[in-house]
Amino acid sequence: MISMLFFMAVSLAIIFGIAVAALRETRIAHTNHDARRSYYLAEAAIEDALYRVQASKPFDANETITIGGFSSTVAITGDGDGYTLEAEGDIDSAIRRISVILENGIGASFTYGAHVGWLGMDLNNSGARIVGSVYSNGLIHGENGPRFTGDAWVASNADPSDQKQLGQSSSTDFRRASANMDFAQSFVPSLTAYPKELRIWLRKVGSPSNNVSVKIREDSGQKPYVGSGALEFGNGSFSPNDVGCAAPADFCQLTIALSNINPLIEGTKYWFVLDGSAFNASNYFEIALHTDGSYSDGTAMLSGDWQSGTWAGLSADAKFDLHLEIDQNRIEGENNNGIIVEGDVHAYEIDQNVKICGNGYYTLIEGTPTTGSLGFLNDPDSNTCAPPLDTDGTPFPSSPTPEPVDLPLTLETIGALVERADSGDIIPGLTLQNGQTRTFDRETKIEGDLRVESNAVLTLNGDIHITGQFTCDSGTVRLDPAFDSGSGVIIVDDRAVINNQCDLIGSGHQDSYVMILSRAPVRESGNAIHLRNLSNALTKVIAYAHFGDVLLENNLTIHQVTGVQIRLQNSAEVVYESGLANVSFTSGPTGGWVVQQWREIE
Repeated sequence: MISMLFFMAVSLAIIFGIAVAALRETRIAHTNHDARRSYYLAEAAIEDALYRVQASKPFDANETITIGGFSSTVAITGDGDGYTLEAEGDIDSAIRRISVILENGIGASFTYGAHVGWLGMDLNNSGARIVGSVYSNGLIHGENGPRFTGDAWVASNADPSDQKQLGQSSSTDFRRASANMDFAQSFVPSLTAYPKELRIWLRKVGSPSNNVSVKIREDSGQKPYVGSGALEFGNGSFSPNDVGCAAPADFCQLTIALSNINPLIEGTKYWFVLDGSAFNASNYFEIALHTDGSYSDGTAMLSGDWQSGTWAGLSADAKFDLHLEIDQNRIEGENNNGIIVEGDVHAYEIDQNVKICGNGYYTLIEGTPTTGSLGFLNDPDSNTCAPPLDTDGTPFPSSPTPEPVDLPLTLETIGALVERADSGDIIPGLTLQNGQTRTFDRETKIEGDLRVESNAVLTLNGDIHITGQFTCDSGTVRLDPAFDSGSGVIIVDDRAVINNQCDLIGSGHQDSYVMILSRAPVRESGNAIHLRNLSNALTKVIAYAHFGDVLLENNLTIHQVTGVQIRLQNSAEVVYESGLANVSFTSGPTGGWVVQQWREIE
């Protein structure tokens, strides 16, 4: 009997323990279930608030959402540059909290109607006009009366020695065998300037003959560019007699003057190439190298024929010093009505054929440090300078020369725009014509050319990246109205050719623009961006060529232009608008905001 009672007690204890454990697990499961529901409730509230902010919908500092009888409130703090969103989900006291930090997307500030790089600006014809100010890091040249309604700034700088690698720990044969007929070293300049001199360290072995030609080429696929239209950024040569040392003596410096120069663009990879014309196993050169990898901007290679595009890497760098030079720049006129500037002129040198309504700030006039003979337009009867600009301008000799100003978009910003455009759909090259219509629902990468012609219409809901050429001829490219005050970007790796009443139209908001961003470099033929015959009042265009040149001609109006070189011909006009000082590239209705942080805080 006692044993039976003992057995029953033990059994009841076990059953009770199991029941307690089961109840505990049930409560834990219930709590976990409520916690998950609380999290999803807070997440739903956050997503609702995100939508309101990103879609520019009205919202309050505290937004509440109710799901299944439970409510969550989102506290929204911040301003137009960024917001912090915090939401709490509370279902049966199982509290979960989420915090999101939201920042505005990619933007840019365009301060000048035209912002020009080191190749400068050329204007021809009285109909060419900049309604606004111009900042140029190079020469401004005009003829036949083009006009700036604002100020003109022409920057200058000193002569820098930019790219160098002066270590030496090994060497390589050059022109000893067919495999080392040609030598190349890559480099990336840290500023935009002209290449003037190349210094390399080498020595003769035996008695080599035949001259060596030297050229600077842009990069293409991690080797010197040899395609059609390739531009040489400088060339020169040397003879064996120019090399003043021979083995076993130490290596010596050889200075090569460069001619036919074009400016090297900051942050862009180039190569200097030594092109040998013959090889000889007993009579050749040795080039000094360094193998420690301390020069991170380049590498050295050898080739049997550099134009074949076949190269062998050396895991080393040449010992070299590339001297770059930025000229003192000026603003000049071709004839008696060269350029009319309604505002002030700031330049190292001002030509007498520059007609100024404002003041002149300078060091030289026509090469002479004098206060006289500036072309001030101070005749009220001529109507050249409208009041209140019809008074005498004032010369300010010995004024500081303006410093170069970087172009508005950094390389990092351009890279971010490309990355964002590539994050969407990917399609092959495309031609729209004869009234066809097409809508890109999101960011789109086009692998090839894009052509919009003959009354075709393309509507964009996000930025696009064209790996080939963009042509718009009598067609329309427009932003979806959902862009609102945001602007869209058409990134083109090659040329952009826009002509014959092609319409490039923003969302319809006064501050919405279409930016054509070409990544093509300056070349001997073909402009990075070429626009002509655009007269539609709805057209809202920014033309931007960070590495290349822009040509505007024949009865067109755009709102901002930036390029290494800019030319305006005939009745081309740039009309600057105040909204360009703060342009937001929203990439569609929700792309203007970036979630920088999303985390649970409780």
